[in-house]
Amino acid sequence: MVKKADGVALNINKKGKKRKSEGFIASRDIPIYMLLLPGVLLLFVFNYIPLFGVVIAFENFVPFKGI
Repeated sequence: MVKKADGVALNINKKGKKRKSEGFIASRDIPIYMLLLPGVLLLFVFNYIPLFGVVIAFENFVPFKGI
């Protein structure tokens, strides 16, 4: 049962005690996280990994030594 006290929702069981928190990752949320995973991976691969190549632009390049 959810009661609202001053605009804040409280989880209270039948005996009037607060329920224990279920933790950050609940089993009911796993499918949502699985849908989110491909987008996060693509964001990381195409936006963050290329940033390591920017370091080469600021290196003192000597053609005879290489990178």
